Amino acid sequence: MMRLILIFAAGCSICLGARGDLISAQILDTRNRVNNQAYIENELNQIVTDQFSIDPAEYGFWLYKVTYETVDIHGNYHLATGSISYPRVDWPVIANQAFPIMSYQHGTVVEKASVTSVNGEWILPAIVTGSGYVYVEPDYLGLGDSEGMHPYQLAEPYGTAVVDLLRATHQFAAENDQFQINDQLFLAGYSEGGYATMATHQIIERDYSEEFSITVSFP
Repeated sequence: MMRLILIFAAGCSICLGARGDLISAQILDTRNRVNNQAYIENELNQIVTDQFSIDPAEYGFWLYKVTYETVDIHGNYHLATGSISYPRVDWPVIANQAFPIMSYQHGTVVEKASVTSVNGEWILPAIVTGSGYVYVEPDYLGLGDSEGMHPYQLAEPYGTAVVDLLRATHQFAAENDQFQINDQLFLAGYSEGGYATMATHQIIERDYSEEFSITVSFP
């Protein structure tokens, strides 16, 4: 009986967690600056046929899959997953160096596993983080490890998934002595992610303007 009570209590503690609580963080990959540059060049050579160039990577990266608390359109709590990648600074280490956040909202996918936190395709976080941003990407409700159906093209679930991942990112940074975040926030997205970005921008300005200030958004 005592074991059942403890299990029930543990379950209730999860159910009653706050929005944006970071539940877990699992490392997916890390590369120093040189290896990150080599990785970017190799990946681009495979997917880009025309001559294409970007600025050399300034940083390596640490890439994590995170699980966090968010809510659905009815206010019910769910566990959602996403990706966080932050610059790996090997040398020189600059005291109190802080980085802006770039939240990227991905395009339409059919399979739950076709998201950055699961599929092993890390070229975008490698490029963005290599340029000096903390890269975050929500899987969205119903994708990644999140249970249930994905609420496609519904504005509110996009906004809450992004906002709560941003909160989890700040919590992760506060618990991690390897990186700091400044007050700049960039939003970007493509395809479904374009709509998700516009929805998130509107929802942040409407409901969370005292918590987050958007520097630039470009859906």
